[in-house]
Amino acid sequence: MLTISQARRLPLLLAAALVISLPAAEAPRLAPVLEIQTVDGQPFHLDQHKGKVVVVMFMSTGCSHCHAATQALNVIYDEAKSRGLEVIGIATNPSAKEEMGSFIERFDPKFPMSIGSRSEWAAFGGFSVMARPPYYPHMLIVDRKGTIREEHNGVERNYFSYQNLNRILEKYLVESAS
Repeated sequence: MLTISQARRLPLLLAAALVISLPAAEAPRLAPVLEIQTVDGQPFHLDQHKGKVVVVMFMSTGCSHCHAATQALNVIYDEAKSRGLEVIGIATNPSAKEEMGSFIERFDPKFPMSIGSRSEWAAFGGFSVMARPPYYPHMLIVDRKGTIREEHNGVERNYFSYQNLNRILEKYLVESAS
């Protein structure tokens, strides 16, 4: 039997449980606003990249799978930038500010890098900030029309191989923007 105090809190607890269990939004879906500053001080506005295929990678500077994904994306970016590929890496780990310099020195990303927050990650990824976030790296592929067509939550590690990413991105690079 519940006490009066417990009964009063029950709706709040049920609401909190619902928010925490909300799943991430499904792809395809319109990409939300993403406006962030890169580590070199340049603004990155996703809406200014319409007409391009954009890979948005939420990552951790200390994650070995993020390191591998960065290395694969470096090669793909060099090969496909002229065909309309853009990539943004956004580190959301708590120590990103301290570690970003050594990450850039070690992995030499060819694409813009930024430091973001968990709330920015949740807003763009379509999950509640109260929910357990996806694993690192969390990669979203936005097509030329501004639609998130694919999302990978970081669980399947083979997803981040050069061969797999190149095959997936090629599918969107050959599509027209109209």
